[in-house]
Amino acid sequence: SSREVPTRILVCDDDALMGRVIGDTLVSAFPCEVTTTRNAFDAVSNLKRGSYDVLVTDILIPRMDGIELILEAKKIDSPPKIIAYSGGGALGRFKKGPSFLEVATMLGADWAFPRQDITTALIDLAVRGCLARIPEKQDGVRPG
Repeated sequence: SSREVPTRILVCDDDALMGRVIGDTLVSAFPCEVTTTRNAFDAVSNLKRGSYDVLVTDILIPRMDGIELILEAKKIDSPPKIIAYSGGGALGRFKKGPSFLEVATMLGADWAFPRQDITTALIDLAVRGCLARIPEKQDGVRPG
């Protein structure tokens, strides 16, 4: 069918208000359907159940963190584009290691932003078409 399927986006943040702000930002920026989850376990089960085009996740979330969520998301057959954000922090004693955002990028996040920049960054990515749904491949046609 030629009906436009909106881009499907999954947002994971334990801060419900932040999740809602991100969802509202995305919906106002371009045609998309947003699902928000408060923890990475729910996010993983959503990813396994449905096909999402984009995952937007905070890094510092309780129990399973955003880094683990990124690793789980990368295991899915057609993984979503991944956008990570964090209020700061780094790995290692005395925080001398790579920042959480650097780690997220190393492990497969497509973009990583400081928490305070996330809504502006999402609008920018949406406007540039970076978050748009990838057109479905025709049956029998393989890329490459």
